[in-house]
Amino acid sequence: MTQNLKSNLRGTDICPVAFSDHCGYIITLRIPRLPTPFGRGIWKLNTSILKEEDFKEDLEHKWRIYQRQKSRYPNILEWWVNTKQKLGKWMKYYSILRQQEIKGQEEYLYGLLRDIYASSSTEPRLTTLLKKVKASILKIQHDRDRGTQIRARSNSMSGSQLPCMMSFERRRGGKENILT
Repeated sequence: MTQNLKSNLRGTDICPVAFSDHCGYIITLRIPRLPTPFGRGIWKLNTSILKEEDFKEDLEHKWRIYQRQKSRYPNILEWWVNTKQKLGKWMKYYSILRQQEIKGQEEYLYGLLRDIYASSSTEPRLTTLLKKVKASILKIQHDRDRGTQIRARSNSMSGSQLPCMMSFERRRGGKENILT
């Protein structure tokens, strides 16, 4: 590690990962604040939710309600503008809740993975469970990578296809960013 990186080193850790039979090594670095601040950007629908039965049922229910409200508007255009806005807010909210649920699942699975590795047992039952947990984590990471690829409007992944545990966090009000 270069001296420049060493001076920005904030910590290290070892943790199990789903994509290897070896543990991952986590390095936390402090990096200077980026010159361009992050913005809210433009929201884009996570199209994977369109396949979920709960989403489809909720959407059909909301659509029936909004259709019954047409008579309350002076014309169809005002109804559509209002309905489109309401549906957009609801879809954003649904997507946020779904992502929180998936993140919770992933955190639970990583906790389970750590527990399995900590047990140091070679029971066939634990080996089978280990494979299932790793497969579940990899599916979550693959789906997330695919979503990132779609939002970036990219047809291929650059660099390694393996999922990585890198995360980036900007501390509010701080003058630095944390890269883990």
